[in-house]
Amino acid sequence: MLILIHGLYALLAAKARTWLSQPGTARLLSRLGALMFLAFDLTLLTLQF
Repeated sequence: MLILIHGLYALLAAKARTWLSQPGTARLLSRLGALMFLAFDLTLLTLQF
């Protein structure tokens, strides 16, 4: 069972590597990260200490 789980993990990692190496995917992840930081910053600005 453990070999099956690790094999599946390796297969998913290989698929993710090809997907993440595409320029469009990298751009999308970069924009999503920037939006998350912006949302976090705006949340901090609205909090009252």
